[in-house]
Amino acid sequence: MSFRRNGWTLAFVMLAGCGGSGEGPAAFRNFNPGPTPEALRRGERLFNTYCISCHGRHGKGEGLGPPLLDTLYAAERLADQAIYDAVERGVNQKHWHYGAMPKNQRIGRPEVSEIIPYIRWIQERAGLGDAAPAQGGR
Repeated sequence: MSFRRNGWTLAFVMLAGCGGSGEGPAAFRNFNPGPTPEALRRGERLFNTYCISCHGRHGKGEGLGPPLLDTLYAAERLADQAIYDAVERGVNQKHWHYGAMPKNQRIGRPEVSEIIPYIRWIQERAGLGDAAPAQGGR
């Protein structure tokens, strides 16, 4: 009986963490990275201006896009260049049920260059490991 109950609990937790609900995975809902370091505050402001509506506060995936705190977007798996490409060209849906990310013509490479270190910082604070970017592609 205990195994059966625990098996259903595990299945529920796994399904809840799959995203696509527009609220972000349960594991990220209470995430708060703490105070943003001074050197990253402009990146945070730009993220909150251009990215928050889809990727949620602190990248939790509370909007129309996936959580950037997921391991799929960790620095060792997703090169910074892939983030530039996604913003500049858009990207097709791959892992989630949010649909394709359209290119963002309201933001340029200099702004993205300030947003990426902020993203890597929140990922590091969420326990995704070293914030050093991956080498190469996606």
